[in-house]
Amino acid sequence: TALTGNAGNNTVYVDEPITGHVVGGEYSGSGDVINNTVVVKNTTVGGMVVGGHSQGASSMNNTVTIDNSTVGSVYVSMMNVGTEASNNTLYLKNAAIVSGEASGGHNYGNNRNNTLLVEGIGNKVGRVDEFQKYEFIATDRVNAGDVLLTVTGGAATDMQNQKVGVAMMSGGNPLLKQGDVITLMHNDSG
Repeated sequence: TALTGNAGNNTVYVDEPITGHVVGGEYSGSGDVINNTVVVKNTTVGGMVVGGHSQGASSMNNTVTIDNSTVGSVYVSMMNVGTEASNNTLYLKNAAIVSGEASGGHNYGNNRNNTLLVEGIGNKVGRVDEFQKYEFIATDRVNAGDVLLTVTGGAATDMQNQKVGVAMMSGGNPLLKQGDVITLMHNDSG
């Protein structure tokens, strides 16, 4: 018998080291994986961090936050070929490090409206893909010459047809002045 239903509204909070993987919601049947949240804060995860994993349907509205932590790879949404990954968000902040891939919808199918949100400086990813929107928030700690996100893995980053937004956190840095330059995203490979 085929499994039907949904896996949703789960929250996983990780604040101690884990050598394996972390998954917010997973469904092996034909149901959607929706509204799952994973927060990794002040720690390390050696394996993958997955917001939602569906083996037979869509994965939508999942959120992964990496806050002052180092993780292997992040797949906010992961599913089989031909299914939909939409409205998923990866939030990197406080010098978050994703050693491997950071992906909004790892399915080689229909990815839309997935967002990478980057707050503050010193955030790093090995590779970034399957995001359609990039949002950058400059905090009061951002100074002229700082980089918010660095891509370190050697692969090119395709930003064609992507939506990019920039905001200054309330209060901002009074030391930034007209003409100062900050880098939103830098790829070490060019």
